[in-house]
Amino acid sequence: MASVIVKGDGEMTEYAYGFKALDPTGCTYFNGEQFVYNLPSRGEKWATTEHPEPGVVNGDECGAGGLHVHNRLSLEFGPPGAWPWFVRYRIEDVLGGGEGYDKTRVIRLELRRISPRVLARSLRPPFNWGYEANLCGANLYEANLCGANLYGANLRGALWNEHTTWPNWFRPGS
Repeated sequence: MASVIVKGDGEMTEYAYGFKALDPTGCTYFNGEQFVYNLPSRGEKWATTEHPEPGVVNGDECGAGGLHVHNRLSLEFGPPGAWPWFVRYRIEDVLGGGEGYDKTRVIRLELRRISPRVLARSLRPPFNWGYEANLCGANLYEANLCGANLYGANLRGALWNEHTTWPNWFRPGS
């Protein structure tokens, strides 16, 4: 999904959107190494993070020198206790991957918080973030998922309780 944002000086910038799974401190880990993302401060909507050693454009969705963005909601490669964040990135910052791939590799991205309430709403129409989402290990305690499109979603290891409201057609564990 891409859109055009008009800046104040009349410059047009094209953005694409995706998701990032971060631990509670705003980090990811690769080969035991921690990478810290800039998170929005109170009152800010977006925070920008740039890769300290950007790679070259080679079309690969994975690899060194890039920040990885999931094109669908996914916690698959996130650290333990991960929470999804909404990501936007400029089209000119893409190093590889993109549409037709699971991930996109970029030089720079912007992160925005997804609150639990917004996440639960976004799993339902018209957003349908839950379609083929990878929510393994997600904390769904007290989430209202009535009407959520969870078709093809991976809920293995997801946590829920008696207060979680599921779509009528779906009953976990049955």
